[in-house]
Amino acid sequence: MDKYIEKAERTHNLTEAELIFLLQNQSCEEELAAAADRVRAKYVGNGVHLRGLIEFSNICRQDCLYCGLRRDNKK
Repeated sequence: MDKYIEKAERTHNLTEAELIFLLQNQSCEEELAAAADRVRAKYVGNGVHLRGLIEFSNICRQDCLYCGLRRDNKK
């Protein structure tokens, strides 16, 4: 179990069997979460970025699926 978590943290590449083992084994949840947090901190850091949207119209050329103003939302 430890070797799979260490491999995932180091290489970011596990086999399907290794992934299934980690996801099915509840005894490694805390260690897996800690490793994920270390990877997050390494690549993203601890900063928080807040973004806001100021709408000048209800027209947008983007098609973001989460947005009510998206291009293809005709309702």
